[in-house]
Amino acid sequence: MTCTSDRIKLPPPQQPDDSHADLSGLHVLLVEDSKFNQQLANILLVRAGIEVGIADDGIEALQALEREKFDAVLMDMQMPKMDGLEATRRIRENPALADLPSSR
Repeated sequence: MTCTSDRIKLPPPQQPDDSHADLSGLHVLLVEDSKFNQQLANILLVRAGIEVGIADDGIEALQALEREKFDAVLMDMQMPKMDGLEATRRIRENPALADLPSSR
């Protein structure tokens, strides 16, 4: 991977094979405070056919989950305002979000 100051250049996408699940069409919330990491993850997720919503911290994540339905949440652990652990705890306490996947 080559990186310039404002752009990320990734190798061309590989053809999917049968060993990977088809993720296209999923709506995923990416919760990440680093703009660089947001950009990189967004490119990779969109390349897989995933619709991406982005939140900068746990508070924004909870607000986004109130406004929109997501199939999954990718959560950073260390963020300002509200970290990923607290945000995940609050998500798990909310019965309206019980259908989100869990690693439990």
